[in-house]
Amino acid sequence: MSRTQDQVILDDLIVDGSICVGFDCVNGESFGFDTIRLKENNLRIRFVDTSSTASFPSNDWQITANDSS
Repeated sequence: MSRTQDQVILDDLIVDGSICVGFDCVNGESFGFDTIRLKENNLRIRFVDTSSTASFPSNDWQITANDSS
């Protein structure tokens, strides 16, 4: 599998259409009515709290689907 360089976008990103994220996305993906598709065998969405003020909680959260590890 070939690897490409990371793409860093230093401005807002607007996707007019659908997006697929994950190792199992393919070129020509058929989205149907999906707007965002996460496609992999172990999905994780992590919310990382980077606040540094004591008055804010410092909790991180994660949503995991199909956890096999």
